[in-house]
Amino acid sequence: MLKKFRNRLILMIMGLITIILVIALLAVYTVTSLRLQSENEERLNRTEELYITDGELQFDDTLTNETTEDGQLTFNRISPGLGVYFNMLVDKDGQLVMIDSTVKLSQKQYEKAAQLAWKNQKGGVVQLADREWQYAVAPAVASLITDQKQRISQQKPTYQIRFLDITDSKNVLASLRRTLLIVGGLLLIFFSLLTVFFSNYAVKPIAQAWKKQQQFITDASHELKTPLSIIRANTDVLYANKSEKIEDQIKWVDYISKGTKRMENLVNSLLYQARVDTTDPELTFTETEIAELLQQVFASYEYRLSVKNISLETNVTPTILKTEPTLLKKLLEILMDNAVKYTDKDGIITVRLLAEKNSVTILVKNSGEGITAEHLPKLFDRFYRVDESRHSENSYGLGLSIAKGITEQLRGDLSVESQPGAYTSFKIKLPKKG
Repeated sequence: MLKKFRNRLILMIMGLITIILVIALLAVYTVTSLRLQSENEERLNRTEELYITDGELQFDDTLTNETTEDGQLTFNRISPGLGVYFNMLVDKDGQLVMIDSTVKLSQKQYEKAAQLAWKNQKGGVVQLADREWQYAVAPAVASLITDQKQRISQQKPTYQIRFLDITDSKNVLASLRRTLLIVGGLLLIFFSLLTVFFSNYAVKPIAQAWKKQQQFITDASHELKTPLSIIRANTDVLYANKSEKIEDQIKWVDYISKGTKRMENLVNSLLYQARVDTTDPELTFTETEIAELLQQVFASYEYRLSVKNISLETNVTPTILKTEPTLLKKLLEILMDNAVKYTDKDGIITVRLLAEKNSVTILVKNSGEGITAEHLPKLFDRFYRVDESRHSENSYGLGLSIAKGITEQLRGDLSVESQPGAYTSFKIKLPKKG
């Protein structure tokens, strides 16, 4: 199930990344294409006037000209910033009158260009001399310049055809397409690897939580199985001895009662664990006197301490803490219960309350066998016991797990340290302002 979830997560993320990447690359290509197209249109539609100077036609009064063998007037020049282009002047029948060119082409090529353009006067692109040329056809405007340098505009029945070499622009766009495809492919590979890595990283805690949940169900079933087996076995005994008086079978009833109580305690612990695991509990933090709360906890364990002759040493000073008193009391009871349970007879339990500037620390330390280092990291796991052979009937391995959850709800930290054969110490650190 988790594998399917991870694969769906990867597909969803990669789909989103692909869409964003395609849109971004298309935007880059479109902007570049429109810019080149705009530049070409600007060059193509540049207006040039014909000049008639002393009876001679030309596009610019500063140009030199030459005449071809058939008498065709041709201008050759280089115009920086305007690209590679050539102009043609044709009459109303599409016959060449004059050529103004920045490139050297043969007469046949110029005539072919004129014919192709005159057939489709709306403009377009033609192939000429292994190059692509975009052209535009427009009426020509001529000006007459006299000896007195007066300019008189005249409309001539002629047309100007302007050809612009767009081969380089097309090559730029083709190169850009290839580059964007390569870059896009590499980015998709990179993001795929990144997505797989982070998906595995994101699913890992889910997998761990799922594993813990499965372990929780297994352990809970195992814990419930024991008291249920006791109840069932003793019930069968009662059914087998129906004729006997209840007084003669009271011990079987006691066993059933003990099994029922144990199961009840376990169910209550499981319910409390579930409440502790709530993600956003609504807690009311109030000003609480921690010393008084500790005294209440000590009083409830006075009898159990006396039974094992355990000495309780305290160093508690009045301290105000903004916290949730009910949860904090439950937390202290769990740690005291754990300390009393694992302290040998004639042992010592030490409780200290340390008030710092921004936090309060509570230490609960008990003498005893202690805990070896390999067990400490798992001590707060649900149903975990250091020594299965020594746990009592009322111990389910849930207390410290609940304590950890309560501490997190109180926005604090719970840690443990131990020295085998000497002591075990739990430290609660809580912020003063909750």
